[in-house]
Amino acid sequence: MGSDPKTIAVLLDETGASRARLGFACDVALAFRAHVAAIFIDAVPGAVRDEDAPVLFSRGVGIDDAIDRYFHLARESIEGLRRDLEAWATEHDLSSTWRHVPLYASLKDIAIRCMGAELLVLPPLGFDSTSQPWTSPAIVLASGVPGILVPGGPPRGLPRHVAIAWNSSRVARRAVGDAIPFLERADRVTIVVIDAHARPSSEHADAGSELATMLARRGISSAVKVVPADGVATSEVLVRCAEGLEADLLVAGAYGHSRMVEIALGSTTRALLRHDRLPFFISH
Repeated sequence: MGSDPKTIAVLLDETGASRARLGFACDVALAFRAHVAAIFIDAVPGAVRDEDAPVLFSRGVGIDDAIDRYFHLARESIEGLRRDLEAWATEHDLSSTWRHVPLYASLKDIAIRCMGAELLVLPPLGFDSTSQPWTSPAIVLASGVPGILVPGGPPRGLPRHVAIAWNSSRVARRAVGDAIPFLERADRVTIVVIDAHARPSSEHADAGSELATMLARRGISSAVKVVPADGVATSEVLVRCAEGLEADLLVAGAYGHSRMVEIALGSTTRALLRHDRLPFFISH
């Protein structure tokens, strides 16, 4: 259960958020003295990001020229990220690898490349290209590797206050086990239990206390916070609570149902995954 990760895979693309994601992965790798495996995934080429083909065409820019410009910018982004990774690895005497995944790679292709890692660092909702047939949570489900979905501007260094979304389910328990290395290094750990009723019940508090006792036996101090949903979607309550606690990592279980990836706590909404200010540790 929860041994320190020694290979961290970070999924990158040509967007600006990738630089922050790479920095976060390197911070985590430095704390665990781990190898960083960077996986750069081509996005589907539009004309040029933020400019659609009709606009460019009306300005006299041919489609071929627009696509050439796109790939030129993408190559510059790739080389910049690669240089950043190489400089970091040299400075800290840690190993790194770089892999380039071609356009239209399938979910299976991506999952296979991730299976050699023990932790994934991923974008919040997959990649900016909406034509990709998969998302970051889908990669976690397909690979079996826990992941951290990182917003565009994550805090640097290891998370200091970790919140755990707890509902006594198998996937929540699995997520806690996989997140042990982060829990052991955190200054604060809060177990958040969402009660669907108007008032917190002793049953929910007892469930959180069981987890707190288990963590205490590993030397991890934690507090239990039971929050009534009061008719509000569980995912929304959880996000508000985590923000109010000023947590910088939320640990949650993820499971698949039909085509939708859902978060444990019984919610069918994707609101948690759309939240882009707090890193999420998810496991399956």
